[in-house]
Amino acid sequence: MTVYADVLFLINFIINYILLFLTAKIARLKPIRWRLLLGAILGALYAVFLFFPRLSFGYTALAKFLFSLAVVALTYHIHGLRLYMKAVGIFYLVTFSLGGGVMALFQFTDIGASLGMVIKNGVFYMQMPWYVLLLAICAVYAVIRGVWGALQNRLSRENMYVKVGILWEGREAWMDALLDTGNVLCDPLSKTPVIIAEYQKLMPVLPQSMKDAVEKSGTVKIEEIQEPAVLERLRVIPFTSLGKEHGMLVGFRPDSAKILENEQLKDAGNVIVGIYEKPLTRDRSYGALLHPMLLGH
Repeated sequence: MTVYADVLFLINFIINYILLFLTAKIARLKPIRWRLLLGAILGALYAVFLFFPRLSFGYTALAKFLFSLAVVALTYHIHGLRLYMKAVGIFYLVTFSLGGGVMALFQFTDIGASLGMVIKNGVFYMQMPWYVLLLAICAVYAVIRGVWGALQNRLSRENMYVKVGILWEGREAWMDALLDTGNVLCDPLSKTPVIIAEYQKLMPVLPQSMKDAVEKSGTVKIEEIQEPAVLERLRVIPFTSLGKEHGMLVGFRPDSAKILENEQLKDAGNVIVGIYEKPLTRDRSYGALLHPMLLGH
């Protein structure tokens, strides 16, 4: 089998760049472009030097592992051992997934059966047109990115959504809540965290006087509520979001609030529930915005 150094370098450069780029995406790293290029170049040179007999000592299992550690360190310039080891693990995961995916693609399409193969210093080389290999790599790369994106989105949704229950005078209302890291609303006097909830979701727990006030004017107006027991529960919270600036959100202090997360029910502690008269989202996927303090974020 004839191996051309320039073609070997180019193919490995592209493969290494894809591996390093995909690792950065999954690990949420932001490498500098020239570092990605440098890492890919070093990996490509390493593959070319495989065919130099005098350099065979540099291709033991330990040497390969140490070289991969150096490439990851050089490419991403990470500060912190934990993040660095995470990047190394993801790099190997991506490498094995991409390599295994290409091999599986060749096997299931019978392409591999028609190709010659040579093993040099523990590395497999197939005698095939370079564009076939690159097309296969691009196909597997697209699959990996698609699967990882879907998985990441699913995990993100599961981590960001919880069930919240609001209890007041023996009445309760449950709704889906989004953990909103941008929700830093607190009662200005007590510094109690605020859960922002849609009026429609809160209707089962609100006293009739509050619902009458909303039906009358379209919003909660404290001056229209006469019940002392209700008034002492009400709070006024200033905010600068939710579609307008320097607004005032009327809230109330419930008897309690519960959070159902990962099938575990816990008490949210002291909270204020802010009443928002409009839908929080167009698709109605959630009815409340949860303060990150309530989940320890």
